[in-house]
Order: sequence, then C-alpha cells, then structure tokens
Amino acid sequence: MELDKIDTQIVNTLIEYSNSNISPSMREIQKNTDCQSLSTIHKHCNSLAEKGIIEKNDNQKRTIKLAKTKSRIIPLVNFEKYCKNFLDMDCILGFISWTPDRDEYEYPLFAVKATDDYNDIIHKNDIVIAENTFKDGKDYYIEEKQNKLYFTDKHSLKCIGRIISVIKYM
Repeated sequence: MELDKIDTQIVNTLIEYSNSNISPSMREIQKNTDCQSLSTIHKHCNSLAEKGIIEKNDNQKRTIKLAKTKSRIIPLVNFEKYCKNFLDMDCILGFISWTPDRDEYEYPLFAVKATDDYNDIIHKNDIVIAENTFKDGKDYYIEEKQNKLYFTDKHSLKCIGRIISVIKYM
C-alpha cells in the first residue's frame, strides 16, 4: 500500500518523535506537514490507524505512535533524481507499508517502482523491495546506470541492492 504525501509526512514526524520517547500532539504533526487544517490531519491519522500503520487512543493526548506490527515502512526511492546517497530524504518519493517474510535484514530496505517491463517477473508499475547490499545472494539484483534502473540476474560492481520481494500492481 502506498502512502500519499501527507501520510508520508505524518509517518516521518512519528519516526522523528519515536527517538525521544514522546508522541507528538496533533498540532505538532500539523506543523511538520504541508497541511493547514487540523481536521485533515485527524482524517489522515484515522486512515493510517485503520491501515494498521499507526496506533492512537481516541480522546487522549499524545498517544499517536507507529504501530508495533510485522509490517515495515519502507522508503520508495526515486532514481531519476541524482543523489549521492539514494536513501537521502531528497531522493525519497514516499513510503510504502510491507510485511516481510522474516524479522531481520542485515542491510536497510528500500523500494523502487518499475518503469517498464523488465522480464517475466518484474512488470511496469510493480513495486520492487530490495536490500541495500553489495553482498552476493539471491537471483535478481538492481543496477543503476545513468539514473536508470536495470533488474538483472547478473551481479556486478554497480549493484545497489538485492531484490527480496516484488509487489504486483495490475
């Protein structure tokens, strides 16, 4: 499931506040988003709670936090924009929620949207989940050449990640 711009900004705010062990107020969330309406922030928070991304206790202050589930929030990366580190906030389009098949990964995870049909497995608009690693592993890898993505079964020195899942969008 993809998150829209306001949802992404809310999740970013909750991630920032999670390090300080205090939940943000609705006003603090509003200040960290492009949204001017507090009622719209409430609507987005309710939607995120229904999706299971956040937890909140109604009628209590400062109770909004990221949900403790197996589901992970993973950055959706834009490779068409040049960045020194593709996991910088400038290169992140948004976030997606994804439930992994195992609890731990050795390296950070990221997602990219396929812009074309690449092979029998990856098609246009599919979301590809990858582990940011140069380590040999499974069958398919993501390579980046001149700000374009290539999905290949050949591992090379330009490899930016090992594919661990593909989310199909029809």
